Amino acid sequence: AASIGVLGWLGFIIINCAAWGIIGVSSDIAWVYGFGATLLYTGILVALALFLRGEKYAAFANLLWVLACVFIFINGMFISIKIVGPAFGEEARSIVPDGHRAFIDNDLTRLLPEGASDELKAWAADVARSDTPTVATFGSHVYFSATRNDTSNVVVLFTSDGTWVELVHPRIRSAENLITFDHALWFLGQEAADDRVKGLYKIVAGNRSAAVLVGPPPVAGSSIYRLALFGDKLYYKAGYQCETGWTNTILMLTPGDDSVKSLRDPVCVPVPVDDDDDDDDDDDDDDD
Repeated sequence: AASIGVLGWLGFIIINCAAWGIIGVSSDIAWVYGFGATLLYTGILVALALFLRGEKYAAFANLLWVLACVFIFINGMFISIKIVGPAFGEEARSIVPDGHRAFIDNDLTRLLPEGASDELKAWAADVARSDTPTVATFGSHVYFSATRNDTSNVVVLFTSDGTWVELVHPRIRSAENLITFDHALWFLGQEAADDRVKGLYKIVAGNRSAAVLVGPPPVAGSSIYRLALFGDKLYYKAGYQCETGWTNTILMLTPGDDSVKSLRDPVCVPVPVDDDDDDDDDDDDDDD
């Protein structure tokens, strides 16, 4: 009897590689999306394995069951790490290169000051990323991202008053979360010429085509996202790699003096010191 041909096996490999890619990207955006994609694909594998029962497709169905079990295990990891652990107060744990263990609490709601509004708490707890709005009106000008010949096909920020279009300088790409506040336009972005120069930018009414970096990243190479306005302050999030592991924080801008403050202080959790090292130091002092 005929079974799965070469094209069938090739298609199966391609589909599984695509599924792994979708799950990986979804998990990078937010673990909930990754969990949902994994759960959906597990259901598809089980349904297909049941549909192909019989001697004709036995080898193919067995492989489907093996893959389904693998994805069930991955679903269990999502639940144990992201749901069960936090429910019992477990904090994220990281192992640093020298073997020290450090606890990094990446629950951003715990960084908020007392009396924070429910809206601010909900924003801090939301792990999803959003790049909107990417278009904004400031005074008589519209700001938007586009590309043209003199930008080397790189999508950067432009401004227009309806009669002409002008580049914003320095050239800013990945401009997102555009917000008008305190007589200025604020947004997150990074210089097109240098990926390391990214952070919170500001454009004022007096010079509508010049962007000024107000809030540099807390650590070089930080991922910054989710600029939002609550009350009379701007907040945005940052994630970065410290010696003790991946760390998240909230940055707050105070209007007037344009000062940006990280609500995590220090921005990186210090590397723990072994008790044995302390004892050795004490012994050396005694010998002296």
